[in-house]
Amino acid sequence: MKLKLTLSLKNYMVLFISGVVVLMTLALLVVPKNLYESIYADQAENYSQDIAVQTSTGIAYALRDFDAKIDQLIEEPAFQLLVESDAPDSVLNFGFSQLMSDYLSPRSLDQYYVQNIDLYVKSSGAVYSYGSKPTRLSQPFQSDYMTQALVYPMELNWIGYNPDADSIDISRLIYNPATYETEALLVIRMSVDFLLDKFNAFNTISIDKMYIADEQARVMGANDKKALGTTAEYADLIQNKQSGTISSPSQLIIFSRLEDVAASFPYEKWTTIVLIDKDILFANLNKLVGFLYAFAAVIAAIGIFLALMIAQRVSRPIGSLVRAMNQAQQGHLLTSLETRSSIREVSLFNRGFNEMTAKLNNLINTVYRIRLAEKEAQLRNLLAKINPHFLFNTLQMISWKAHEYEADQVCDMIHSLSYMLETELYADGDQTFTLAEELQYIEHYVKIIRSKYVDKIAVQIHVPEEILSYQIPKLVIQPILENAITHGLAPKTSSGQVSLEVFQDNEDMVIQVVDDGVGMRSNVLKEALNLDAVDNETESMGRHGIALANIQQRIHLLYGNGYGLTITSNLTTGTCVTLRIPLLKTEGKDIHDQDTHR
Repeated sequence: MKLKLTLSLKNYMVLFISGVVVLMTLALLVVPKNLYESIYADQAENYSQDIAVQTSTGIAYALRDFDAKIDQLIEEPAFQLLVESDAPDSVLNFGFSQLMSDYLSPRSLDQYYVQNIDLYVKSSGAVYSYGSKPTRLSQPFQSDYMTQALVYPMELNWIGYNPDADSIDISRLIYNPATYETEALLVIRMSVDFLLDKFNAFNTISIDKMYIADEQARVMGANDKKALGTTAEYADLIQNKQSGTISSPSQLIIFSRLEDVAASFPYEKWTTIVLIDKDILFANLNKLVGFLYAFAAVIAAIGIFLALMIAQRVSRPIGSLVRAMNQAQQGHLLTSLETRSSIREVSLFNRGFNEMTAKLNNLINTVYRIRLAEKEAQLRNLLAKINPHFLFNTLQMISWKAHEYEADQVCDMIHSLSYMLETELYADGDQTFTLAEELQYIEHYVKIIRSKYVDKIAVQIHVPEEILSYQIPKLVIQPILENAITHGLAPKTSSGQVSLEVFQDNEDMVIQVVDDGVGMRSNVLKEALNLDAVDNETESMGRHGIALANIQQRIHLLYGNGYGLTITSNLTTGTCVTLRIPLLKTEGKDIHDQDTHR
């Protein structure tokens, strides 16, 4: 079963305007969200890559400068003297401290980052220390520091994070340039901030994690101390991946190899790793998107509120107009509407409605009632024209019979005439009979005709019983029969016959009167067919048209122009008159309550 949704104008307007507002809001604010996120993500990724590159550059420069400083320190004659001297430690230790102070000024960053430098001399076993966190190795040349120093004998070797000293430990081998024999071991302890500060110097965004890892993926610097000395996340990628970015659902991972910023050996395989939590990265964007959603919701709410206001303002007068039209439809034509409105069209509608109802009320109370009175007068006038005419002819026949015959036949004629007169005089203004009542009237008329013409004229009547109870305008068949007998059969020298047949045709009743009389000439037939144009006041009483014209006018008044008489005739062979009226069974159908059927 198909359901049809019916909405009021107000609901249609609210839905339409609200839909437009919501769609526009989505199009202008919400829909571009993905585009905003993509652009923002690309910008954040590029910016993070720039920071990683700048950080790697800063770290590479810091490592290069620190290496150069240590190389310069080792080449100093005073430093070589300390390595080669056999003097007691107490004497030479002062000299070592003085030398370190010259290279590491207390007010410089070097002094801040270099927490301790220890020099272990192999030949004398002397130990020179400068700083607050000495290593104090009992067997320095068998320690891990020595092992690590042998990896790159001529370079600094970064061992990693020392949790006990909270420092990054570095070792460097000191050898005799002439014999290439090991002379001393240099152990340096750097602050964990040495590398981290180089990153923080360039970073301006919130970083989840930051690692500086060597070629073995050991973390040398991190913003989380727990990661120092451990193997960095994504170690396999560190050893295989070049600089670039990996995006996961939750993170951006930026790799920057120091070799890409011209770092020198042995730092070219070191990697700066930046891990950015996307929730943190997009925090500002999410705030903006949240603001856009809130702004869109406010706009949509305002739009819906305005839609309700506009719909209410427009639909209220229309609703009043609909209610007034319903009242007018029920016959309350005195209903009026307010003609003052801020909406010009509403004022015009209301003014037009008031004028329309006033005119309708005037028509119903004046013209319609006058027309009803006119139609009633016309019907009565038509019947008044038929009755004297028929009475005059009948009295002539009675007079003729009384002269020729006596007694019984005259009595029968008078009885039939009395019935016919009584039927006409005491009908109480009814416009319709049943077909049975009309046929009873016809039977009395036929008795009079038979008395006059004896066997010259035969009358045949064929009417089905099932339609006898249907309504028919009174006195419409008798004038047609009279016209057929008087103008069709009476002028014949021989006998003739007239047939009356009544039958049902769909929703109509058809009455046919057929005679085999003298027929009509073409000019007479043409005039007779133009029944509505007959002037009843000037028509000669002997012409064909007077009775038929009266019947035609009555039928048109009662049922409309779709019903009425049609005539066919051939000279010398006869005439057929057909009357078509609606098939009505309800009692009392007349001009006052009979709608036009066609």
